[in-house]
Order: sequence, then structure tokens, then C-alpha cells
Amino acid sequence: MATTEIIPSRKWYPQDLAGQAVWWQNHATQFAVVGPDLGFSPAEIADVQDDNTVVQFLAETMEQLDAFEKAVRQYRDIIMKQPVGEPTPAFPANPAFALPEVVPTGINQRLNERVRRYREAPAYTEEIGALLGTIPTGSGPTPESETKPVIKAFESLGLFMFKLRVVKDGMPAFKVQISRMDSADVWTDAAFATTSPVTVTVVPTTPGQPERINVRIVLLKDNLPVGVPSDVIQVTINP
Repeated sequence: MATTEIIPSRKWYPQDLAGQAVWWQNHATQFAVVGPDLGFSPAEIADVQDDNTVVQFLAETMEQLDAFEKAVRQYRDIIMKQPVGEPTPAFPANPAFALPEVVPTGINQRLNERVRRYREAPAYTEEIGALLGTIPTGSGPTPESETKPVIKAFESLGLFMFKLRVVKDGMPAFKVQISRMDSADVWTDAAFATTSPVTVTVVPTTPGQPERINVRIVLLKDNLPVGVPSDVIQVTINP
């Protein structure tokens, strides 16, 4: 028998999996800090971290599956459509997945129930709701001057590259900016993109050596900055 899907409010919850992964990372991180004041037990806070772990795994797995499908299609086109004598490509390696955590069905339902519960807590404020990412946008959109992207980065992919997920809040494009640890106030543009996730390559200060850098996102509209920059995160780039 079919059941009704439970989806959190689109007024505060991203509707795409990549955006949800970014949202969940922030929500779980902040909830670990404010959860005790809102009346949640250590076990309940740990359950939120486990749900987040599974969401991150699902988002990363879908990205790998999409990349594998694309690689197989490229193999198909070459092996079938190119003439005899052209180089024969290697078939793409099958991705391997291992679920990092087993959680009960109902991540979205648990989220909805948790939001309702902490909104009724005596210690709850709108500032806490904003930290947790559950303040409804209301009847109108957020003013462009207040638009702020949310980001999540993954450690270096090697070759001094790292991957970044971005919630653009409706803006068409964004730029990735970096600063070095010894000059944190000096920001330089490292990449421009219109879709998430984006892979960024950074030239290290010392050739061949790993480096810790600061990263932020600036939203763009008509090629001009709009809103406020994202929170700053740190990423290690590796050779």
C-alpha cells in the first residue's frame, strides 16, 4: 500500500539532495551546540548526527553514481561509434559503497518532529532557529542584500583540488574565494560556477606541499556580487 511521503517545509528546507546535504551538515553541527539548552538528551543529539551521516553518504553516493553513469555512456559512445583502429578505452571502475551508519526509516519525520519540539522549548529564539536553518522565509523572498549562501567542502581530492557544495538561495551563479592562513583578510577568486557541486583547484604557496586555506562563497547576479558572503570554512589541499 502506498504511503504519503514526508518532506520538510520548502520554506526552509532545500528540495535537492546536494542542498539538503549542506543544510544537514550545518543543522547537525549547530544542534550539537544548542540541543542541550533546548531540552534534548545526549542520545537524541547523537541520533541527529547519525541521520546527518547517512544524508552525507547518500548525497556523495548519488554524485558518484551520476559520474559512473556518465563514464559508462562515454565508453559506450567510443566503443560503438568510433572506427576500427581508434584506441580502446578502459571500462570505468565500478564504484564501491559502504553505508557508514544504519538508522531507522524516517529521517524527514524525525526532523519535522524535532523542529516542532524545539520551537516550543522555553530557551528557543529566532536566532537559534536561524542557526539551525529552520526559520521560514515567510510570504516574500529574502531581500537580495541579505541573501547568504551555505557551503560544505570536502577535503582535498588530491592534485590540490577539493569539492564544494553550495546552496545558492536562488542566485544564478557564484564565485569561490580563498585566503591564505598568513593573510586571512586577503581574498582571491579561485573559481566561478553556476551549479553545485564544484571542484576547485588551488596552487599551493609552497610547491608540492599540503596547505590549509580559508574558503568562502560570494553569490553573483548579472556577474556582480549580491548578498553577503558565506561563512568561512577551512580546507586542506593535498598533492
